[in-house]
Amino acid sequence: MPEEQNTQTETITVEAVSTMINNALAGYATKNEKHLNKLVEQLSGLKGDPKPESTQPQNQDPAVAVLQRQLAELTKSHEEAKTKAAKAEKDNALSKVLGTFSFANDVARDTAFKVFATDIQQTNDGEYVIGDQPLSDAVKARMTALTGLLAPVAVSGSGSGSSSTAPSTSAVTLEQIKGAKGMDQLRAVADKLQKMNL
Repeated sequence: MPEEQNTQTETITVEAVSTMINNALAGYATKNEKHLNKLVEQLSGLKGDPKPESTQPQNQDPAVAVLQRQLAELTKSHEEAKTKAAKAEKDNALSKVLGTFSFANDVARDTAFKVFATDIQQTNDGEYVIGDQPLSDAVKARMTALTGLLAPVAVSGSGSGSSSTAPSTSAVTLEQIKGAKGMDQLRAVADKLQKMNL
């Protein structure tokens, strides 16, 4: 008899992708920083002050010119990587906060992201803020004005009149139905299902 294989599918979220990108950028920045430090050490061991290529004499050692060019290139790429990593970290923090809301669709989520992304600042402590509020508090406060972006809240019940017993908000699971022993427990599960309008 052939063995059954269990396959699991893993849901990839925006936050997971953002985290993977942030980790890759951080690794890239660290790698470039190591190369940059190595070139600085090599250049500091050479005699004389390194000068821009245009002002250096014609008889300069070619190895020095190559090292200086590499240093300039690595410095530039290191700064670009640091900038990208900082932006990715900021975007990840905002995505994490926005992940606590249920948006109507992806366009609504992207719109909310764009609304908040331009206002985020980082404090000296490394915390993200909007204005004088922590990021999560500021987003929650502002989302009250952006309710059109949020998914509608499911409302149960068929009438507008008030009832003495509020419908249960917890779901009935298959285990509760299977585990019901006796007619009383089955009636309780049936009542719960009826209150949920299933």
